[in-house]
Amino acid sequence: MYIPTYHDIKKAHKRIQNHIVTTPLLRQTQLDEELHSRIFLKLESVQKTGSFKLRGAMNKLLCIKEQLDKRHVTPSSVSIVACSSGNHAQAIAYASTVLGFSATIVMPHDAPTIKIEKTRAYGAEIVLYDRLTEIREDIAKEICQKKQGIFVHPFDDPDVIAGQGTAGLEIVADIKTMHATIDCVIVPASGGGLASGISIAIKSCYPQADIYVVEPEGYDSMAISIEQQAITSLAPSHMSICDALMAKTSGELPYTINRQYASKFATVDDEAIKNAVKKAFYDLKLVIEPGGGAALACLLSSSLKEKYTNIVILISGGNIDSRLLYEIVG
Repeated sequence: MYIPTYHDIKKAHKRIQNHIVTTPLLRQTQLDEELHSRIFLKLESVQKTGSFKLRGAMNKLLCIKEQLDKRHVTPSSVSIVACSSGNHAQAIAYASTVLGFSATIVMPHDAPTIKIEKTRAYGAEIVLYDRLTEIREDIAKEICQKKQGIFVHPFDDPDVIAGQGTAGLEIVADIKTMHATIDCVIVPASGGGLASGISIAIKSCYPQADIYVVEPEGYDSMAISIEQQAITSLAPSHMSICDALMAKTSGELPYTINRQYASKFATVDDEAIKNAVKKAFYDLKLVIEPGGGAALACLLSSSLKEKYTNIVILISGGNIDSRLLYEIVG
């Protein structure tokens, strides 16, 4: 099990920088006044494909392409297979098209329509499944065997984690440009890939900074695994509004990394998430998806603001169905 390093993240950023958007780190003075802290928002919601997932997907596929080039194999002869509720799906589909791969994505039939449509528009073949009765990894494995494809895990992969960590490098660079510092970073988590990459990047430059990992209520597999000191799978009794954060178990690599770097764990319920999406829309003039607003929900509904002066919030995605957005914001 190879654990990516800060050096790997730097190499990943150099590798993918021509294929991604360097997303803004915005100082939110309105939130500053309300929360009596300096709040910075890292807007991965404006990344290509609408989420941070493109960073990890692009880094992984470029690494695969480098290996194929050494063997004089063309990407067009290789099928990339992935499973995702939508953001990883779109990222893999887009990166595959750009780099010349074909892609097959296993997606839940209840995934947001916008994510299914965008994934298909980026050129991927979609295989739908029932997340309550079927196991997506088994379906993906069968497709890989049939097509002799390469499976790209959404979070339990060192190249994917290194790619996600590039958002942390950008945060560090922008904070230095602003002549500020970092006391706390709040990151949403599903399987834990983003939190892992961000943790490595931030703690390598600001070892005193606290990393808060935020999960939806009932899907806090990372927090429970850390508490139990062993990876623990959950059997949630309900769906979450955060379709992007519904992993029932954390990855082995993210678990190992977050056990070392993460400072605190928090859960947020659907009501807190809706309030964050509404707050972003009306007051911050941002459109974010529920999972993308988990870190903001944690900030707004907790006492973190009383403990830290400089807080960075990861807004991880903006792919929200128009109907759900209307339902939330009224």
